[in-house]
Amino acid sequence: MSTEPRFESENQSDTTAYTPTQDTCQDPSGYPKTSEGDNELELISSIPWPKSTYILSSKSDRRVLTLLDGEVILDTLGGRGSIHWELFESRGWYGIRNVPSGRLLGHDKKGKLICEVKIHNEWECFTPRARPDGGHDLLMRFWDNLVPVCLKTESGKERLFRITDGKSKSVVWEFTKV
Repeated sequence: MSTEPRFESENQSDTTAYTPTQDTCQDPSGYPKTSEGDNELELISSIPWPKSTYILSSKSDRRVLTLLDGEVILDTLGGRGSIHWELFESRGWYGIRNVPSGRLLGHDKKGKLICEVKIHNEWECFTPRARPDGGHDLLMRFWDNLVPVCLKTESGKERLFRITDGKSKSVVWEFTKV
């Protein structure tokens, strides 16, 4: 007689098939869809985790983090920029890599978000923080502080910045795994 532990299901002929409650089919473009044949694209928030690729969207207006012509912007879903971002972990910090370019999200000397370098240094360190009402703040390392990614108008254009004034409202992000 075997002394190894047995699981209950080993003693039964269980042929139950489990079916997801939501259709997980995807559009050929890689955008998540709500159901087969549905033309409406829906972004469903996930928990950000390393070694995964996401579409990052603003919870308030559903615009997505986009690399377009070398600029990091918020744009509508379906535009011509690249919207797939890979999360990875290095030295306990998250890095966010634009998949097509292989470049990392970071900030310049003025705090504006850029996507130019391929090496994960201090200006490319992030940590997402879950919010009780849903979504995440995206915090960046700035010296010994964590500061949020916020929207700011520069030369008449809305841009993403790491803001250190403590008064600016951060963008609340949703991470949709692709």
